[in-house]
Amino acid sequence: MKLVAGTIGIALVAIVVGALVLSFTPVLQVRSVEAASTAHIPSSDIIRLSGVGMGAPLISLDGEAIRSRLMQNPWVASVDVDWGLDGTLRIKVSERTPYALVVMGSQDIAWYLAEDGVWLEPSDVKPSGDVSMFTAALEKCRSDGLLLVTDVPQTVNPKAGTKTTDPSIEGVLAYQQDFSPEFAQQVAYYRAESESALSCVLVSGVEISLGAPRDIDSKEVVVEALLAEFPNQLTYINVRVPSHPTYRKLDSSNVAPGTGVYGEGDGGAGDVGDVGAGDEGAPEEEYPVDEGSQGDEG
Repeated sequence: MKLVAGTIGIALVAIVVGALVLSFTPVLQVRSVEAASTAHIPSSDIIRLSGVGMGAPLISLDGEAIRSRLMQNPWVASVDVDWGLDGTLRIKVSERTPYALVVMGSQDIAWYLAEDGVWLEPSDVKPSGDVSMFTAALEKCRSDGLLLVTDVPQTVNPKAGTKTTDPSIEGVLAYQQDFSPEFAQQVAYYRAESESALSCVLVSGVEISLGAPRDIDSKEVVVEALLAEFPNQLTYINVRVPSHPTYRKLDSSNVAPGTGVYGEGDGGAGDVGDVGAGDEGAPEEEYPVDEGSQGDEG
């Protein structure tokens, strides 16, 4: 028994020593690191953030630790790590893409926000001369295919790499992601003063008072029905409570499409300067609803 135990002990020692020796031979060391640049992260930064140096033992590489280090960059959405006996470490980074441009309450800076609610970095959009931050940001969003969010609370304080916890911005994301793709494409921008006071403005120039992000499907159905019933006539729709919607429309029934938010004749009743105002003295009318509807939010 002692002889067997001694033999096993010697074998284990030999295995450990052999592994240590092999780990420090050139064949089992990192000889190169391959990483393709992304839109916002150059290859050199990916390699540096990985924390892996040339000559590091392959046997001691920790894929999860490498991913964790790279995920500290706010643009990194996911990381694939692979290495082989040839000594090459391969890192593939998938990048987050900007989803929205959020104009801060001070109106002098805007931040990029990813679709998952992670703050990315401040944008290069700046107000200049006679061009306001809103106009500059709206044009940026239009050219880059981003969602514009304005009028956010002063308490919103972005930090790169962190996820937004502000209810108003979370509410905007909920609306835009739960709307049908066809309706979401009609939204030019959101106003996010608070979670209960969310509103959006369509490309046509019609303002929609949405309220808190509840009954989103029902609200979309009501808005679409009203837009179809009063083509080119509506300036404002309130669907905070979709069973009791209200709207404002132009008095005249002889109207043509307006200039819309972008001022190119693709809009409804009015351009962005008139959004939500309606005609002077235009009445706010109740939309017919079925009996047993819910009460108002207040």
